[in-house]
Amino acid sequence: MDVPQPKVLVVGGQGILGGSIVTALRKDGFEVLRGGRRREAASDGVYVDLDQPETVAAAIAGADLVINTVLHPELIVERTVLEQGGLLLSVASLSLEDRLRLRESEAAQGLVIVHAGLNPGLMSLLLAHLLARHPEADTVEIAATAAPLQSMGGLAYEYVWPFLTSHSRRPTKVVDFPQPLGARHCLLLGSGEEGWLGELGENREGRVWLTLHQRPINRLLLLANQTGFLSVAPRQALAPLRLLTPSELPHDEKRDIAMVSKGGRLLDAMSIRGDGDYRVSVACTLVFAQHLWRRREQATGVYGAEEWFDFDTLRPDFEARGIDFFSHRQGERVGARPLPIAGA
Repeated sequence: MDVPQPKVLVVGGQGILGGSIVTALRKDGFEVLRGGRRREAASDGVYVDLDQPETVAAAIAGADLVINTVLHPELIVERTVLEQGGLLLSVASLSLEDRLRLRESEAAQGLVIVHAGLNPGLMSLLLAHLLARHPEADTVEIAATAAPLQSMGGLAYEYVWPFLTSHSRRPTKVVDFPQPLGARHCLLLGSGEEGWLGELGENREGRVWLTLHQRPINRLLLLANQTGFLSVAPRQALAPLRLLTPSELPHDEKRDIAMVSKGGRLLDAMSIRGDGDYRVSVACTLVFAQHLWRRREQATGVYGAEEWFDFDTLRPDFEARGIDFFSHRQGERVGARPLPIAGA
C-alpha cells in the first residue's frame, strides 16, 4: 500500500540549500512550506524566526515533517519538535555536545534525526557500515572535498572557518581521491567532537580531512596553515564567499572517502561519486526524508542518521539519485594508486 506523502516544512527554505531541498521535494510530489525570516506574500511561505520560539511552534504545527537546514545555538527547532511532537530531519551540522544536550530532553514527544545530509549524514552512514564489517577498527576517518568558489558560500564563513582557525597549525595528509581529483594534500578539519562523525568516534580516534577542488586555493590554505597565519586570519577574509549565490547548483566533482583502520593499517574504505556538493546533499536529505516518513511511528527521541538508517537498505535510493559508491578493501586500488597514500 502506498504511503501518503507528508506536508513538509523546510526551515531555512529561503536559503541556497533549503531552497534546493524545497525544489527537489516538489519534483517528488511533496507539498512544501518554506520557512524563513523574510515575510513573503506567497502562499507557501511561513514566517519562522528562530529567535522567536512561538513562530517555530506555530510553523511546525502545520506540517507532518520538518527539515531544518539552520544551525541555532539554542537548537530551537529540534527542541520544539521533541517537546511538541512531530518528525524532524536536522541537516544542520550539530556538534557532538549539541547532540548529547538534545538527548537530555525529558519525555520526548517527537522524533528527531540529526545529521541528515551528506557530511555528516551519508558519510556517517558509510562509516557505520564499514565498522559493522570491521568492529576491531580503532580509527575512523573521512576525507572530504569542497569547492569554495562554487558552493561553500556562507557555510564556509559561518561554520567551517571557526574550525580551521581554532589551532595555530593543523596536521596535513596526502589522500588519493578517485579521479579526476587524484592525490591531494588535505588539512585536518576535525577530530570527532565537531559532530561530523556522530558518536562513531567516541571510543575510537576520529579524523576529518579537507581538500579544496581549486588547487591554487588549496595551496594558499596549506601555506596559511604552515606559517601559522590561518589561526590569526580574520573571518572577514572569507567575507566575499557570502556573496556567492550561484544561479544554479554547481557541478563540482564530489569524491569523498570514508575509511576505517587499526594500528595505522587501512582495513576498509568506501568512496562516493556525485555531481556537486549541494546536489549530493539535497539527494541525501530526500532519501532520508522518504525513509523516515515510512518509519515515522517506530520511536521518539534523538538519533543520528547512522543509528536510524541502514546503508544497505538506502543504497538503491541513493544510487537512483545519482550517487555512486565504490568499495576499496585492503589491497584494492582507486584509479592507479593505493588508498590512502602515506601521511605527510
